Amino acid sequence: PGSSFKPLYFAEAIDKRLITAGEIIRDEPTTFGDWSPNNYDYKFRGAISVRDTLGQSLNIPAVKVMEKLGIRTAIDTANRMGIGTLDPDKAESYGLSLALGAGEVRLLDMTNAYAAFANAGEQTAATTIRKITSKYGETIYEHRPEFKKVQSAQAAYIISDILSDTMAKLPTFGTSLTITDRTVAVKTGSTDNNHDA
Repeated sequence: PGSSFKPLYFAEAIDKRLITAGEIIRDEPTTFGDWSPNNYDYKFRGAISVRDTLGQSLNIPAVKVMEKLGIRTAIDTANRMGIGTLDPDKAESYGLSLALGAGEVRLLDMTNAYAAFANAGEQTAATTIRKITSKYGETIYEHRPEFKKVQSAQAAYIISDILSDTMAKLPTFGTSLTITDRTVAVKTGSTDNNHDA
């Protein structure tokens, strides 16, 4: 998933009051054990808010958030939000690179996790059929979704607000992620030397 994984554990860190959207984190060269991650542009911004960190998809502050939250908690959060491909018992083998989306996920699982942000932290199982009617207009089948709470409404709101904040994204993405006639929450996710997105 690359950086599209970040909002999942940022939401949990916000919910656990480990960070706030306005908190300042240092974006500077940092070594975690024997790993020294970089930002996509190999530049550092110094003191930057969590809001701008997530909006600009900065890696070093994101790893610091993952380190504060814990890898296992991040995996548990992803599992609760429907990402079934990450094994909490292998937390140490993922390491902090999981903060940058180094674990494999299914696209449908990821899109459904994002649906929880739009639904105040509630989620339903994905479905491909909403309704079946006969040629006479009679309803033969209608899907009745059952919602479950996977994240707090507060954390879901904050993440959605950050991901729809044009000014937070502007320094990195310019207006390329801006939809002018509506508010849209957007997050990029690049992997493999920015080859896959």
